[in-house]
Amino acid sequence: TTMVVGLVGGTVGIAAMGWAPDGLWFIAAMLPNALWGLAMPTLQSLMTRHVGEDEQGQLQGASMSVASIAGVMSPLFFGWVYSMSVGEFALIQMPGLAFYLAAVSLLLAALIGTALFSDPWITLTAVSAAYLAAIPLSIRSYAKVKRARKLSVQPVQP
Repeated sequence: TTMVVGLVGGTVGIAAMGWAPDGLWFIAAMLPNALWGLAMPTLQSLMTRHVGEDEQGQLQGASMSVASIAGVMSPLFFGWVYSMSVGEFALIQMPGLAFYLAAVSLLLAALIGTALFSDPWITLTAVSAAYLAAIPLSIRSYAKVKRARKLSVQPVQP
């Protein structure tokens, strides 16, 4: 439950950052977001219980590798989302969209984490099916942005 409380607190905090009308509200949103810090230590504790003593190093190395990849990819992804949600070529004019997507990701992590404890195989199957179903939507959205950019670029006449 501590992991879920941390993820839900992070969800509330990140969503509130997206909705913040000014800097003071953004700072206030950091308070519930601080609960997010409870999630990772709890998750690491849960993971270490499921492997033997001789596999602890591999588990921690893999966990840190995934965290490092996320630390590199998240700013790139959410920066891209922000760039697609503001400005002339925005798919949706919504400056807080990157925060909302991050909040939805945390909420999904909390729901998946809860469901994994009750029925792991059904949960993993449902998550895999949802991921595969989302791929065509992503490709279609990217093609739409690419077409819009191509149409807006006018060749320079000498």
